[in-house]
Amino acid sequence: MTQRRAKTSLRGVLGALLVGVLLLAMPGATAARWSPPPEALVQIGASDPWLTPGYGDHSDCFTCKYYPWSTTTSVETFVNGVDSTGRLVTVQNLYDRIEVRRFSLPGTKKVRGIAKAQVLKAPKRWTVGGFHFGEDGNWYLLLGRDNPKEKKGRVTMQVRQYDEALNRLGTAKIKARGPQTHSPFAGGGAAFTMMGDQLLVLMAQTEFAAGDGLHHQAARLLSVDTATMTADYVTRMASHSFAQFIEARDGEFYTAEHGDAYPRAMTVTRFRWDDEDEFWRERYGNALKLQGRTGNNYTGATLNGFALTSTSALTVGVSVPHRHPVKGVTGFNAKMKPNVYVATTDRDTMKSTFRWMTTFHPKRHKKLVGLPRLIMLDDDRSALLFDVATRKGHTTHYRLLDSTGNTIGRATFPGRFTALSQPVLHDNQLLWVGLQRDERFDRGGAHLSALDVTDPLRPVQLTR
Repeated sequence: MTQRRAKTSLRGVLGALLVGVLLLAMPGATAARWSPPPEALVQIGASDPWLTPGYGDHSDCFTCKYYPWSTTTSVETFVNGVDSTGRLVTVQNLYDRIEVRRFSLPGTKKVRGIAKAQVLKAPKRWTVGGFHFGEDGNWYLLLGRDNPKEKKGRVTMQVRQYDEALNRLGTAKIKARGPQTHSPFAGGGAAFTMMGDQLLVLMAQTEFAAGDGLHHQAARLLSVDTATMTADYVTRMASHSFAQFIEARDGEFYTAEHGDAYPRAMTVTRFRWDDEDEFWRERYGNALKLQGRTGNNYTGATLNGFALTSTSALTVGVSVPHRHPVKGVTGFNAKMKPNVYVATTDRDTMKSTFRWMTTFHPKRHKKLVGLPRLIMLDDDRSALLFDVATRKGHTTHYRLLDSTGNTIGRATFPGRFTALSQPVLHDNQLLWVGLQRDERFDRGGAHLSALDVTDPLRPVQLTR
């Protein structure tokens, strides 16, 4: 299959005056294929290159004795969405505030520069735990503050509701009770989804000191009634939950977590409402069981993406073999190098099928893989993007998956795939905030990257 479409002629570029002139200065772009908003390609703000979402970016460490990814995850640095008028919106998390930038309407002939960022500041001693473009048209900001003196009843979190003009509509306040929050957002970022009027938030926190004197970390599921802006906890989730995902479909919702204890696994949980008993009935499934001692923070695996199809829940990440052989190798230790996996969990039986997307030798290969992301393209097809690094450079790999996680299309592009945000589908393009354009940490800064997926079987690289 052809991996890249031919570039248009210079005459064609010059003919597209407003779009083409801008793109000529942007290496790696296929000018005639890029549609507005073209100004989305320019630098959109400072970013610490080592502060990547998920488990961090160590994909250049060829000389390391051990594969050195961090176990815990962080809050997403950027969040992308689309407003009611079709404009692309990028939100940058700066921990004590967020900066919101909006881009031109698709199809607009007038090329606009980036508007001055709108800023929402967190109150003093509060931090940003996440941002969500609500399916109800409202926008939601999650805030938290520490509770070092372990005061019961102290408000430790807020969920603020805004309209698209950033007018605050309401605030839900969450107190340290039940789960007894010591420090919110510890060791993991927050994930959001909506079911009707309920905003569901899956997040990590440390709790009041246990009998051993330690503040143990676990995930919590928070439900916010967006009509009244009242909130409460639904249930406790995995212990030492290093990554959190939550998705809703067909009147039920699912969570995915990376736990190193109780259970030590990549866990998928289904929540279905029981009308008779009036509560959410849970059923668990393990997408990937992890070897090693319970509570050992190193697991040799990551959980980087989660999506629901009509029949399955898909989880993606990288992992050393554990009990799934690669080139005849099984096991779990930090000297092994990982491969990309996709696990498919049947939504009815909750039984999982595990597949490797790459099969490099865990002990001998010279390639490093990482930073996969999963994006739904339609009801049953999804795109998987990940990076493969060698001493000579990086390549971006694309897989088109069906409803059960089978690969039905693939492509490879030059350049590094390092996403600082979850890619979004906008105007037949996959858009995400990339780290740098020229693979050097001291140049380029954060910028928007794009693939044209008008034909998902033949994606076109628009930027690098």
